[in-house]
Amino acid sequence: MLKRGYIILIAGAVLVIAGIALTAVYGSNLASLVLSESVILSDVPIDPSASVNRTLEVTNTERTVAIALHGESGEADSTQTQQQQESNISIIREEIRNPSGVVINKNEFNSGSSSEDNDGDDNNDGLFTTFKPDVQGQYNLIITNLGSEPVKVRGIFGYIPIIGNNNQVNLQPLIGIIAGVILFIVGIITLIVGAIIAVLDRRKKLTLT
Repeated sequence: MLKRGYIILIAGAVLVIAGIALTAVYGSNLASLVLSESVILSDVPIDPSASVNRTLEVTNTERTVAIALHGESGEADSTQTQQQQESNISIIREEIRNPSGVVINKNEFNSGSSSEDNDGDDNNDGLFTTFKPDVQGQYNLIITNLGSEPVKVRGIFGYIPIIGNNNQVNLQPLIGIIAGVILFIVGIITLIVGAIIAVLDRRKKLTLT
């Protein structure tokens, strides 16, 4: 018959495995949802005075669309002085045009430094903004390099599950992940308790003998 310490260790191991599995499954589903509903930009190069376009098909005007961008100057060098690095900083402009071609969202930010959008909100080393689609159809994201140095831009344009209607935070997509993390933590604690009890029981047995 297994002693209580070993039983607790087994229970802890089960909780840890269940937590890892739950986190992996829900995390994978969440990642797949983001990839299927958003446009991912991965180190997209933009030459000076050039632009790149990305298109998002919007079928639900009730959901908020998010844009998160980060730019880096392509010519940045760690050996350069601070003044030289500042001279390499480029201004990047973001525009969103609805299916009719009307600009409904427009911001500017600096590559690789703190910046400020056209609403006066501070953006540290990038841009995050949202908008509510007015009609269904294709929305175009236009990113323009207004500087004199090439830049690389990465980010996301689309639906982020944790952002609900009216920019309210929606934690429902994270419930499974949170539950998995809690199970994992409880499992680790249970393993520690089980190990302590097992050691104490073993010492007690040796003392009695």
